[in-house]
Formats: sequence, structure tokens, C-alpha cells
Amino acid sequence: MYQRQNKLGDAEALLKEILNISPKDLNSRVELAKIYQRQNKLGDAEAILLDLLKLDSNNLQARTELAKIYQRQNKLGDAEAVLLESLKIDSKQLHPRTELAKIYQRQNKLGDAEAVLLESLKIDSKQLHPRTELAKIYQRQNKFEKAEQWLLEYIELDPKGLHPRTELAKIYQRQNKLGDAEAVLLESLKIDSKQLHPRTELAKIYQRQNKLGDAEAVLLESLKIDSKQLHPRTELAKIYQRQNKFEKAEQRLLEYIELDPKGLHPRTELAKIYQRQNKFEKAEQRLLEYIELDPKGLHPRTELAKIYQRQNKFEMAKSISEQALKIEPTNSFAMAELIGALTSQKKPEQVCERFFDFVQQKQYRFGRHSQAAIFRFLLCCQKYDLKKDAQRFYGLYREEMDSKNEQKCYEIVR
Repeated sequence: MYQRQNKLGDAEALLKEILNISPKDLNSRVELAKIYQRQNKLGDAEAILLDLLKLDSNNLQARTELAKIYQRQNKLGDAEAVLLESLKIDSKQLHPRTELAKIYQRQNKLGDAEAVLLESLKIDSKQLHPRTELAKIYQRQNKFEKAEQWLLEYIELDPKGLHPRTELAKIYQRQNKLGDAEAVLLESLKIDSKQLHPRTELAKIYQRQNKLGDAEAVLLESLKIDSKQLHPRTELAKIYQRQNKFEKAEQRLLEYIELDPKGLHPRTELAKIYQRQNKFEKAEQRLLEYIELDPKGLHPRTELAKIYQRQNKFEMAKSISEQALKIEPTNSFAMAELIGALTSQKKPEQVCERFFDFVQQKQYRFGRHSQAAIFRFLLCCQKYDLKKDAQRFYGLYREEMDSKNEQKCYEIVR
């Protein structure tokens, strides 16, 4: 009862009393480990479960809980080993297979994840959860037809299933089948009219279709059902920003902060609104609040760098970008802002030195995120006629550029 009331200290004390009376009560040990997990005392939870396994090495519940702890600690190999041991004890178990599939997905071993879930369905073909996990794997591989097939099977087995409909809507959105996504979500609301998540998803679809009035209406309905919700407020703020209704957008985000004083996302959105109105001091204030709440936050630092550059405070932009790069040396967005500040300070040599050092880091990986930094570097090369540096980059990293950057590079070096 204490756990359900979130009185974790009372629950912990009671279980310790029970274990003092009956040290070999295995169920109480497992429950105590769950409490420690909820309190983020992962070391204590692990210790009590390992002690339990000394008393009963075949205890499957203890192994399942251990695997959860190891996943939270990002010890994926240890989690996998514990679950494979569970399957050696009882090869017909289903839950360890689902957990193994999650681990394999996190390790990007999608083939292994698929195999373990298909095995699970051979043991019990009526299971529902493996079907949603398989659908996630196929989505990651852009195999949308296969993902859709598994979710439709889920709905056939459970006609009132809400979760598969949510996943189906995501698949349809990714394929730009917005009408199909809308239809599935409206079905969900017929099954349970008080659901909140389908309304948020519907609002996103309506925004993509530029039906801003419909999006607003569905979000306001959502807030009538539960006035304490946070996410609909950020979505409403986005709609109002698109309509240049900045006061209404600001109002919704301030409500969010009132409900969740430590909320980070509304502060970012408020900063965007203030930037659009050239209220740089207010934008800066919100981003500094964000950093105070999350001292290692990267996003507020890159946003601050943009604000400082717009005010020609290039040294401050440089400094805050360098702070971000100390926190995460491979962050391409921070590098893009640093290049912008150095370019404005007429320091092209520093731009070239810093940029090449950046991309040549062993741990750096190119991708879509890289393109902003590459573009800023090429703009600097163009501005200061640094053809040799652009040629050097082109020769080394041509395949890493998107078409826009490749064209820009070609313009400079030809």
C-alpha cells in the first residue's frame, strides 16, 4: 500500500522489519529492490538481488529486476547475460525475451532483436507486446509494410487495443499518409473518448496539414479533460507562434512553468518567442534559468550563442559556444555557432584550425547534424577567399556533405 501511495520510505522500513524477522523471505527482498530502484539507489537494489540469488540461484524474478538495473546503468552486456541465464533455467519464459529484444535494439542489433521476438511468438502466438516491438524494429529499418502487418494482427487479437493504433498512426505519419493516421487516432477516441495521447498526435497531424484551428480545438479539448497537462501547452504555443499570436503563446508556456517550475522545454520555447520579437534580454534570462536548472545543458548554450551574435556580442557568443564544446566536444551545433562568432570577429585562421581539429576527433561521427557546422565553415571560406582550406575539406570529406554543402564547396573551389 505504501508503494501505491508513493510513501517509499515507509515501505522500505516495513520490508526491512519483515526481513529482520524472516531473513530468507525472498519476495520481500525483491520488493525492497524495486523500492530502491524507484529511489535511484541502484547499487543497493543490485546488492540485495545478488544476495537473493545466493539463496536461490534459480529465482527468475530477481534476475528480471537485475536486468532492469543493468539497463538503467547502461550495462547492456550484464543485462543480456542475466536474461540469457534466465532462459537456461526456463527456456519457455516470455518476459526475458522481450527484455532481450529491447537490449538488442539499444545495441542496434536489430536482427537479433527480431529473432528473439519471433521465437517468443512461436512459444505463444497470441502475445501482443512482441508485435509492437517487432513493429518498432521494422520502422527503424523503414520496412513500413511489415510494421503495419504486425500492428494490424495486434488489433485483430485485441480489437479495442489503443497502443497498436498509436504506433500505426506514427507509421502513417512517417509515410506522409496523414489521412490514414488521422482515421486511426479518431478510432482510438471512439474506443476511449477520454484518452489524451491521441489528441496530441491529432494536433500534430492538423499542424502538418496547416489546419491550425482544428489543432487548437483538439488541444483545448484535451486540457478540458485534464487541465494539469503540460504537453498540450507547448503544442498550443507552437500554433500561436505560427499565427504570430505571441502573447497567447507566452501565456501557455508561463502556465507550463507554473505547473512545473523546473520545466526546461517551455524555457527554450519562450526564448524562441522573445527572439522573434527581438526581446533579447528576456530570451537570455530564460536560457540562463535553463542552465541553472541543468548546468550541463547544451541546447540553451547554442541558443544563447545565437542571441549574442544577433546583438553583435561575438566574444560572448564565442565563450558560450566553447562552454558547450567542453561539455560535449563533438557537438556540431555548438561548433557551428563558434565558427559564426569567429567569422564575425574576422578570425578565419582560427575557424580553419578549430574546425579541422573538431572533425578529426576520433570520436566524431558525421551525419545530418554535421551539416550546419560544415555550412558555416564554407561561408567563412567564401567570405575570406580560403580556397585551399575549402579544397582540403572537399578532398577529405566530400562524401560526408549533403548536396547543399557540396554545391557551396564547389562554388568556392572552382
